[in-house]
Amino acid sequence: MRRCYECNREWEDRNLFCHSDGTPLENNLVLNRKYEITEKIGKGGMGFVYKARHTDLGNLCAIKVLKPHLVATDYHAGNRFLREAKVAAQINHENAIKVTDYDVYSDYHFFVMEYLEGEDLERRISGGTTLSFQQDSNFLSQVCSALSEAHKLGILHRDIKPSNIFITSDRMGNEKIKVLDFGVAKILDFDETQITQTGAIIGTAQYMSPEQCNGEKDIDHRSDIYSLGVVLYQLLTGQVPFSAPSGPLIMVKHISENPRPFKEIKGNIPNDIETVVMRALSKERNKRQQTANELAQEFNNAVQTYESGLSPTPAIDTPVIPVNPPSPPNANIAVGSVTIDQRTQGDNFNAPISAGRDVVMGNQKRSK
Repeated sequence: MRRCYECNREWEDRNLFCHSDGTPLENNLVLNRKYEITEKIGKGGMGFVYKARHTDLGNLCAIKVLKPHLVATDYHAGNRFLREAKVAAQINHENAIKVTDYDVYSDYHFFVMEYLEGEDLERRISGGTTLSFQQDSNFLSQVCSALSEAHKLGILHRDIKPSNIFITSDRMGNEKIKVLDFGVAKILDFDETQITQTGAIIGTAQYMSPEQCNGEKDIDHRSDIYSLGVVLYQLLTGQVPFSAPSGPLIMVKHISENPRPFKEIKGNIPNDIETVVMRALSKERNKRQQTANELAQEFNNAVQTYESGLSPTPAIDTPVIPVNPPSPPNANIAVGSVTIDQRTQGDNFNAPISAGRDVVMGNQKRSK
Protein backbone atom coordinates (compact mmCIF):
# COMPACT_ATOMS: atom_id res chain seq x y z
CA MET A 1 0.00 0.00 0.00
CA ARG A 2 1.03 3.58 -0.62
CA ARG A 3 0.28 6.40 1.79
CA CYS A 4 -0.47 10.01 0.84
CA TYR A 5 1.61 12.36 3.00
CA GLU A 6 -1.02 15.11 2.60
CA CYS A 7 -4.23 13.36 3.64
CA ASN A 8 -2.65 10.23 5.18
CA ARG A 9 -4.94 7.93 3.20
CA GLU A 10 -3.64 4.65 1.81
CA TRP A 11 -3.95 3.47 -1.78
CA GLU A 12 -3.08 0.30 -3.63
CA ASP A 13 0.44 0.06 -5.02
CA ARG A 14 -0.73 0.47 -8.63
CA ASN A 15 -1.87 4.05 -7.91
CA LEU A 16 0.51 6.87 -8.82
CA PHE A 17 -1.51 9.72 -7.32
CA CYS A 18 -3.79 10.18 -4.35
CA HIS A 19 -7.35 10.03 -5.69
CA SER A 20 -8.48 12.45 -3.01
CA ASP A 21 -6.11 15.42 -3.38
CA GLY A 22 -3.90 14.47 -6.34
CA THR A 23 -0.67 14.27 -4.37
CA PRO A 24 1.98 12.08 -6.11
CA LEU A 25 2.43 8.85 -4.16
CA GLU A 26 6.13 8.45 -4.95
CA ASN A 27 9.09 10.81 -5.03
CA ASN A 28 10.48 11.86 -8.41
CA LEU A 29 7.52 10.33 -10.22
CA VAL A 30 8.20 10.12 -13.98
CA LEU A 31 5.41 9.64 -16.53
CA ASN A 32 6.27 7.74 -19.70
CA ARG A 33 9.98 7.92 -18.86
CA LYS A 34 10.19 11.60 -19.83
CA TYR A 35 7.98 13.83 -17.62
CA GLU A 36 9.20 14.19 -14.04
CA ILE A 37 6.48 15.55 -11.75
CA THR A 38 7.84 18.28 -9.45
CA GLU A 39 4.73 19.71 -7.76
CA LYS A 40 0.95 19.98 -7.96
CA ILE A 41 -0.16 23.44 -9.10
CA GLY A 42 -3.90 23.18 -9.71
CA LYS A 43 -7.03 21.09 -9.87
CA GLY A 44 -10.43 21.06 -11.50
CA GLY A 45 -13.51 18.98 -12.07
CA MET A 46 -11.79 16.45 -14.33
CA GLY A 47 -8.25 16.29 -13.04
CA PHE A 48 -5.15 17.70 -11.43
CA VAL A 49 -2.42 19.86 -12.96
CA TYR A 50 1.27 19.43 -12.17
CA LYS A 51 4.47 21.26 -12.86
CA ALA A 52 6.91 18.89 -14.56
CA ARG A 53 10.27 18.76 -16.25
CA HIS A 54 11.17 16.89 -19.43
CA THR A 55 13.87 14.44 -18.35
CA ASP A 56 15.85 14.70 -21.62
CA LEU A 57 15.33 18.31 -22.70
CA GLY A 58 15.18 19.85 -19.22
CA ASN A 59 12.38 22.29 -20.08
CA LEU A 60 9.43 22.90 -17.78
CA CYS A 61 5.87 21.99 -18.73
CA ALA A 62 2.45 21.61 -17.14
CA ILE A 63 0.70 18.24 -17.14
CA LYS A 64 -3.01 17.73 -16.68
CA VAL A 65 -3.90 14.25 -15.39
CA LEU A 66 -7.44 12.91 -15.62
CA LYS A 67 -8.83 11.62 -12.33
CA PRO A 68 -8.73 7.83 -12.70
CA HIS A 69 -12.05 7.22 -10.97
CA LEU A 70 -13.77 9.20 -13.73
CA VAL A 71 -12.58 6.71 -16.32
CA ALA A 72 -13.72 3.85 -14.11
CA THR A 73 -17.23 5.27 -13.62
CA ASP A 74 -17.82 7.12 -16.90
CA TYR A 75 -17.21 5.39 -20.20
CA HIS A 76 -16.95 8.70 -22.08
CA ALA A 77 -14.62 10.51 -19.62
CA GLY A 78 -11.48 9.52 -21.50
CA ASN A 79 -13.03 10.65 -24.79
CA ARG A 80 -13.96 14.04 -23.34
CA PHE A 81 -10.46 14.46 -21.95
CA LEU A 82 -8.83 13.55 -25.26
CA ARG A 83 -11.22 15.92 -27.04
CA GLU A 84 -10.15 18.78 -24.76
CA ALA A 85 -6.51 18.14 -25.65
CA LYS A 86 -7.29 17.93 -29.36
CA VAL A 87 -9.28 21.18 -29.32
CA ALA A 88 -6.49 23.08 -27.56
CA ALA A 89 -3.84 21.54 -29.84
CA GLN A 90 -5.66 22.79 -32.94
CA ILE A 91 -5.33 26.42 -31.86
CA ASN A 92 -1.80 27.36 -32.80
CA HIS A 93 -1.70 30.95 -31.59
CA GLU A 94 0.71 32.90 -29.40
CA ASN A 95 -2.12 34.03 -27.13
CA ALA A 96 -3.60 30.57 -26.52
CA ILE A 97 -2.25 27.89 -24.21
CA LYS A 98 -0.24 25.32 -26.19
CA VAL A 99 -0.82 21.57 -25.86
CA THR A 100 2.19 19.53 -26.96
CA ASP A 101 1.53 15.90 -26.08
CA TYR A 102 -1.11 13.37 -25.00
CA ASP A 103 -0.69 9.85 -23.68
CA VAL A 104 -1.88 7.18 -21.26
CA TYR A 105 0.52 5.84 -18.65
CA SER A 106 -0.39 3.08 -16.21
CA ASP A 107 -4.11 3.79 -16.82
CA TYR A 108 -3.61 7.54 -16.25
CA HIS A 109 -4.72 9.76 -19.13
CA PHE A 110 -2.72 13.00 -19.35
CA PHE A 111 -1.78 15.79 -21.71
CA VAL A 112 1.15 18.18 -21.67
CA MET A 113 0.98 21.98 -21.93
CA GLU A 114 3.39 24.87 -21.83
CA TYR A 115 4.20 26.05 -18.31
CA LEU A 116 3.33 29.68 -17.58
CA GLU A 117 4.73 32.10 -15.01
CA GLY A 118 2.49 34.97 -13.94
CA GLU A 119 -1.06 35.48 -12.72
CA ASP A 120 -4.55 35.37 -14.12
CA LEU A 121 -6.69 38.46 -14.69
CA GLU A 122 -8.96 37.56 -11.81
CA ARG A 123 -6.07 37.84 -9.37
CA ARG A 124 -4.79 41.01 -11.06
CA ILE A 125 -8.04 42.90 -10.48
CA SER A 126 -8.82 41.41 -7.07
CA GLY A 127 -8.95 43.91 -4.25
CA GLY A 128 -10.26 46.66 -6.49
CA THR A 129 -7.18 47.07 -8.70
CA THR A 130 -8.09 49.20 -11.72
CA LEU A 131 -6.36 48.97 -15.08
CA SER A 132 -5.96 51.90 -17.44
CA PHE A 133 -8.14 52.08 -20.55
CA GLN A 134 -5.03 51.39 -22.61
CA GLN A 135 -4.24 48.26 -20.58
CA ASP A 136 -7.83 47.09 -21.01
CA SER A 137 -7.52 47.59 -24.76
CA ASN A 138 -4.17 45.79 -24.93
CA PHE A 139 -5.44 42.76 -23.02
CA LEU A 140 -8.68 42.67 -25.01
CA SER A 141 -6.82 42.81 -28.30
CA GLN A 142 -4.73 39.76 -27.38
CA VAL A 143 -7.68 37.76 -26.11
CA CYS A 144 -9.68 38.58 -29.23
CA SER A 145 -6.78 37.59 -31.44
CA ALA A 146 -6.68 34.12 -29.86
CA LEU A 147 -10.45 33.73 -29.97
CA SER A 148 -10.55 34.88 -33.58
CA GLU A 149 -8.19 32.05 -34.48
CA ALA A 150 -10.34 29.57 -32.55
CA HIS A 151 -13.52 30.85 -34.18
CA LYS A 152 -11.99 30.47 -37.64
CA LEU A 153 -11.47 26.81 -36.78
CA GLY A 154 -15.09 26.51 -35.69
CA ILE A 155 -14.19 26.35 -31.99
CA LEU A 156 -16.12 28.25 -29.32
CA HIS A 157 -14.54 28.72 -25.89
CA ARG A 158 -17.81 28.95 -23.89
CA ASP A 159 -16.11 29.86 -20.60
CA ILE A 160 -14.40 33.22 -21.10
CA LYS A 161 -13.81 34.89 -17.72
CA PRO A 162 -10.94 36.64 -15.89
CA SER A 163 -9.59 33.42 -14.37
CA ASN A 164 -9.17 31.98 -17.88
CA ILE A 165 -7.18 34.99 -19.07
CA PHE A 166 -3.58 34.55 -17.92
CA ILE A 167 -1.01 37.36 -17.81
CA THR A 168 2.58 36.34 -18.41
CA SER A 169 5.57 38.13 -19.98
CA ASP A 170 7.43 37.81 -23.26
CA ARG A 171 11.21 37.87 -23.61
CA MET A 172 11.21 41.67 -23.70
CA GLY A 173 9.32 41.91 -20.43
CA ASN A 174 6.06 43.00 -22.06
CA GLU A 175 2.86 41.59 -20.62
CA LYS A 176 1.40 38.85 -22.76
CA ILE A 177 -2.00 37.21 -22.57
CA LYS A 178 -2.69 33.50 -22.76
CA VAL A 179 -6.26 32.21 -23.05
CA LEU A 180 -6.65 29.10 -20.89
CA ASP A 181 -9.00 26.18 -20.49
CA PHE A 182 -10.67 25.05 -23.66
CA GLY A 183 -12.06 22.16 -21.61
CA VAL A 184 -15.69 23.15 -22.26
CA ALA A 185 -15.12 24.40 -25.79
CA LYS A 186 -17.62 23.51 -28.48
CA ILE A 187 -16.71 22.46 -31.99
CA LEU A 188 -19.32 23.69 -34.46
CA ASP A 189 -21.05 20.96 -36.47
CA PHE A 190 -19.79 18.35 -33.97
CA ASP A 191 -22.37 16.16 -32.25
CA GLU A 192 -21.35 16.19 -28.60
CA THR A 193 -24.48 14.49 -27.30
CA GLN A 194 -22.53 11.26 -26.84
CA ILE A 195 -19.84 12.75 -24.61
CA THR A 196 -21.67 15.40 -22.54
CA GLN A 197 -24.43 15.04 -20.02
CA THR A 198 -27.90 15.41 -21.51
CA GLY A 199 -29.37 18.84 -20.78
CA ALA A 200 -26.14 20.16 -19.28
CA ILE A 201 -25.62 23.92 -19.32
CA ILE A 202 -21.94 24.66 -19.77
CA GLY A 203 -20.21 27.84 -18.60
CA THR A 204 -19.83 30.10 -15.56
CA ALA A 205 -23.07 31.83 -14.57
CA GLN A 206 -21.77 35.40 -14.25
CA TYR A 207 -20.17 35.30 -17.73
CA MET A 208 -22.67 33.24 -19.71
CA SER A 209 -24.52 34.60 -22.73
CA PRO A 210 -28.33 34.66 -22.79
CA GLU A 211 -28.34 31.86 -25.35
CA GLN A 212 -26.13 29.74 -23.08
CA CYS A 213 -28.45 30.43 -20.16
CA ASN A 214 -31.41 29.38 -22.31
CA GLY A 215 -29.73 26.09 -23.11
CA GLU A 216 -29.89 26.79 -26.83
CA LYS A 217 -28.12 24.28 -29.05
CA ASP A 218 -27.22 26.63 -31.90
CA ILE A 219 -24.87 28.98 -30.04
CA ASP A 220 -22.04 30.41 -32.11
CA HIS A 221 -18.92 32.55 -31.68
CA ARG A 222 -21.01 35.57 -30.68
CA SER A 223 -21.61 33.88 -27.33
CA ASP A 224 -17.90 34.38 -26.58
CA ILE A 225 -18.27 38.05 -27.58
CA TYR A 226 -21.00 38.49 -24.96
CA SER A 227 -18.75 36.90 -22.33
CA LEU A 228 -15.98 39.32 -23.30
CA GLY A 229 -18.49 42.13 -22.82
CA VAL A 230 -19.04 40.91 -19.26
CA VAL A 231 -15.29 40.87 -18.63
CA LEU A 232 -14.94 44.42 -19.98
CA TYR A 233 -17.86 45.61 -17.85
CA GLN A 234 -16.14 44.15 -14.79
CA LEU A 235 -12.75 45.65 -15.67
CA LEU A 236 -14.26 49.12 -16.11
CA THR A 237 -16.77 49.25 -13.23
CA GLY A 238 -15.37 46.76 -10.75
CA GLN A 239 -18.60 44.74 -10.91
CA VAL A 240 -20.11 42.10 -13.15
CA PRO A 241 -23.35 43.17 -14.85
CA PHE A 242 -25.53 40.72 -12.94
CA SER A 243 -25.21 39.31 -9.43
CA ALA A 244 -27.54 37.17 -7.35
CA PRO A 245 -27.33 34.65 -4.50
CA SER A 246 -27.38 31.68 -6.89
CA GLY A 247 -26.26 30.70 -10.36
CA PRO A 248 -29.78 30.12 -11.72
CA LEU A 249 -30.91 33.60 -10.65
CA ILE A 250 -27.90 35.16 -12.40
CA MET A 251 -28.79 33.24 -15.55
CA VAL A 252 -32.35 34.55 -15.43
CA LYS A 253 -30.96 38.11 -15.28
CA HIS A 254 -28.76 37.51 -18.33
CA ILE A 255 -31.91 36.54 -20.22
CA SER A 256 -34.33 39.18 -18.98
CA GLU A 257 -32.53 42.23 -17.52
CA ASN A 258 -30.35 45.00 -18.94
CA PRO A 259 -27.01 45.93 -17.32
CA ARG A 260 -26.92 49.06 -15.21
CA PRO A 261 -25.48 52.11 -16.99
CA PHE A 262 -21.88 52.85 -16.09
CA LYS A 263 -22.79 56.23 -14.58
CA GLU A 264 -24.76 54.46 -11.84
CA ILE A 265 -21.62 52.62 -10.74
CA LYS A 266 -18.60 54.62 -11.88
CA GLY A 267 -19.14 57.88 -13.69
CA ASN A 268 -15.71 58.64 -15.17
CA ILE A 269 -15.94 56.16 -18.04
CA PRO A 270 -16.19 57.71 -21.52
CA ASN A 271 -19.52 57.33 -23.30
CA ASP A 272 -17.87 55.89 -26.40
CA ILE A 273 -16.29 53.09 -24.38
CA GLU A 274 -19.58 52.31 -22.64
CA THR A 275 -21.34 52.13 -26.01
CA VAL A 276 -18.91 49.46 -27.23
CA VAL A 277 -19.34 47.34 -24.09
CA MET A 278 -23.13 47.62 -24.05
CA ARG A 279 -23.26 46.55 -27.69
CA ALA A 280 -21.28 43.42 -26.81
CA LEU A 281 -23.83 42.75 -24.06
CA SER A 282 -26.83 42.89 -26.40
CA LYS A 283 -29.35 40.12 -25.77
CA GLU A 284 -29.72 39.56 -29.50
CA ARG A 285 -26.66 38.10 -31.19
CA ASN A 286 -27.18 40.10 -34.38
CA LYS A 287 -26.84 43.36 -32.44
CA ARG A 288 -23.43 42.53 -30.96
CA GLN A 289 -20.08 42.93 -32.69
CA GLN A 290 -20.05 40.08 -35.18
CA THR A 291 -16.41 39.04 -34.68
CA ALA A 292 -13.91 39.14 -31.84
CA ASN A 293 -11.60 41.37 -33.87
CA GLU A 294 -14.45 43.80 -34.49
CA LEU A 295 -14.97 44.12 -30.75
CA ALA A 296 -11.25 44.70 -30.16
CA GLN A 297 -11.10 47.33 -32.90
CA GLU A 298 -14.19 49.19 -31.68
CA PHE A 299 -12.90 49.27 -28.13
CA ASN A 300 -9.45 50.43 -29.21
CA ASN A 301 -10.98 53.18 -31.35
CA ALA A 302 -13.05 54.38 -28.40
CA VAL A 303 -9.98 54.43 -26.15
CA GLN A 304 -7.93 56.33 -28.73
CA THR A 305 -10.74 58.84 -29.17
CA TYR A 306 -10.80 59.41 -25.43
CA GLU A 307 -7.02 59.65 -25.17
CA SER A 308 -7.03 62.30 -27.90
CA GLY A 309 -9.47 64.39 -25.87
CA LEU A 310 -12.36 64.05 -28.32
CA SER A 311 -14.61 61.84 -26.18
CA PRO A 312 -16.60 63.40 -23.30
CA THR A 313 -17.05 61.64 -19.98
CA PRO A 314 -20.29 61.59 -18.00
CA ALA A 315 -20.75 64.32 -15.40
CA ILE A 316 -21.69 61.92 -12.62
CA ASP A 317 -18.71 60.40 -10.86
CA THR A 318 -20.18 59.22 -7.57
CA PRO A 319 -20.39 55.43 -7.35
CA VAL A 320 -23.75 53.99 -6.37
CA ILE A 321 -23.50 51.18 -3.86
CA PRO A 322 -25.64 48.28 -5.08
CA VAL A 323 -28.24 46.76 -2.81
CA ASN A 324 -27.85 43.05 -2.27
CA PRO A 325 -30.85 41.16 -3.67
CA PRO A 326 -32.98 39.16 -1.21
CA SER A 327 -32.11 35.54 -0.67
CA PRO A 328 -34.22 33.23 -2.82
CA PRO A 329 -36.48 30.52 -1.40
CA ASN A 330 -35.42 26.92 -1.65
CA ALA A 331 -36.93 25.93 -4.95
CA ASN A 332 -36.21 24.75 -8.43
CA ILE A 333 -35.68 27.44 -11.05
CA ALA A 334 -36.26 26.74 -14.71
CA VAL A 335 -33.62 28.36 -16.92
CA GLY A 336 -34.15 27.86 -20.62
CA SER A 337 -34.71 24.15 -21.21
CA VAL A 338 -32.92 23.10 -18.02
CA THR A 339 -34.24 23.01 -14.47
CA ILE A 340 -31.64 23.56 -11.76
CA ASP A 341 -32.17 22.92 -8.07
CA GLN A 342 -30.62 26.05 -6.54
CA ARG A 343 -30.36 24.28 -3.19
CA THR A 344 -27.50 22.26 -4.71
CA GLN A 345 -25.70 25.35 -5.96
CA GLY A 346 -24.75 26.77 -2.57
CA ASP A 347 -22.34 29.68 -2.78
CA ASN A 348 -20.40 28.16 -5.65
CA PHE A 349 -22.21 29.97 -8.45
CA ASN A 350 -18.94 31.55 -9.60
CA ALA A 351 -17.68 28.12 -10.63
CA PRO A 352 -18.48 26.49 -13.96
CA ILE A 353 -22.01 25.06 -14.09
CA SER A 354 -20.64 22.00 -15.88
CA ALA A 355 -17.14 20.66 -16.41
CA GLY A 356 -14.46 21.87 -13.99
CA ARG A 357 -11.52 24.06 -14.90
CA ASP A 358 -7.89 23.63 -14.03
CA VAL A 359 -5.28 26.22 -13.20
CA VAL A 360 -2.09 25.99 -15.26
CA MET A 361 0.35 28.52 -13.93
CA GLY A 362 3.46 29.30 -11.97
CA ASN A 363 3.74 31.45 -8.85
CA GLN A 364 0.14 30.55 -8.12
CA LYS A 365 -1.35 27.54 -6.39
CA ARG A 366 -5.08 27.87 -6.40
CA SER A 367 -8.15 25.79 -7.04
CA LYS A 368 -11.39 26.61 -8.74
